[in-house]
Amino acid sequence: MIRASPRFLQVFRSQKQHLLSQLAFCQYHPQIRDDVRKLGKATMFRHPDLNTVHQYFNLVRQLAFYESPQMPEDEAINVFGLAPTIHWFVQDYSRYALQFIVMLRPRLQLKQDMAVRNPLATVEHGRIQKAFVRFETFRYLFAAEKNAPLDDTAITQYERRFMMEYAPDEAEEVACIRDYMVRRLWEAFKDLEDDALEEPGSDGPIRRLGQTCQPFDWFSRIAKVHFEAYIEYLISCGLPFLRRIFEAKGLDRAKLIILNSYQRIDYISGATQQSTLANLSQNSDFDNGQYDGEAEYDGEGLDTLSQGLLWANRERVPTEWGRPQLKGLRDWGYVFWTRDRLGASGILDRDPQDVAMFRFWEKSRHRESSVEEILESPHPRLLRETRKRARSNPISDEPEFDGIATP
Repeated sequence: MIRASPRFLQVFRSQKQHLLSQLAFCQYHPQIRDDVRKLGKATMFRHPDLNTVHQYFNLVRQLAFYESPQMPEDEAINVFGLAPTIHWFVQDYSRYALQFIVMLRPRLQLKQDMAVRNPLATVEHGRIQKAFVRFETFRYLFAAEKNAPLDDTAITQYERRFMMEYAPDEAEEVACIRDYMVRRLWEAFKDLEDDALEEPGSDGPIRRLGQTCQPFDWFSRIAKVHFEAYIEYLISCGLPFLRRIFEAKGLDRAKLIILNSYQRIDYISGATQQSTLANLSQNSDFDNGQYDGEAEYDGEGLDTLSQGLLWANRERVPTEWGRPQLKGLRDWGYVFWTRDRLGASGILDRDPQDVAMFRFWEKSRHRESSVEEILESPHPRLLRETRKRARSNPISDEPEFDGIATP
């Protein structure tokens, strides 16, 4: 219609920025517009360094003073393009997190109420969407480019500043997303290893692909020691790339994982949400007086504390970021769900410390037998069975936490 009518084309050109801005904003929850604007700014910095991070904070400061209903055209196009991927991850996250609650039922004797699996409420969708927007904004600013790592020492003050823009409960939402992403990548790695084990001998296409890696076979024991670094690097590649990994199968998935991850075995960037939250948790200079105190449930909204958060903190407003003791609660996204969903599960009737004991067993995955070890073992069948049992029972209730998930 625009091309067929000179008048429509003229109107479109005169209103292009406004139309693109509104089209982009309509893809997101109306209460996270500020976060969408910040994501738009971050997408313009393709090669992160200290200068671009400094520019980002200056631009964000200007947004706070000069709020505009519009976004620059390039930024609007970028955030509009990311919207389908973020929506895909919101749905995928909810499926995985709610599945965890179902897995807890027999262990905690929870209610068998199918309301736990009800479709997402608007506020739940908004909370998860907001967390993914912030997760991707962090990635744009602090992810190291291939062969061009950031100066970890210099960047620390900026990553701390980024996360301290959020209250502890908001940072906890981002931590839930990071834990999910670590878990999903471990599962993708396990699927890839299973595919390699199903190939006859060591001459299948996936095994040959792994053997092309330098300086060692991707399926070897020494490579598995580096899986944590692989995961950190793949997380830094962004949501669109991660979605491609999770949707791919077989050889296509193998190419995406192997050809990208092995190139960064030296990826030890301090600019990760894990390291930032750990640092904040251990060295908090937060103004406790501003947030400390008792709190009551004040309805469901993106600007109110969730029932799950209040339950976990015993009806007090949290004052710390990324507490290690809450890792088990983050595995099922306790900060996202409505009071109705949590009430249907029966979790609110249990002591949060008891529930937090159960978490995904990420800590020992890099210690499991590699494909190479299984194939060369005199008892490969036994190792395969052990592997299957571990996968069918991924939850641990060991008293100590040790792993690469968010602290």
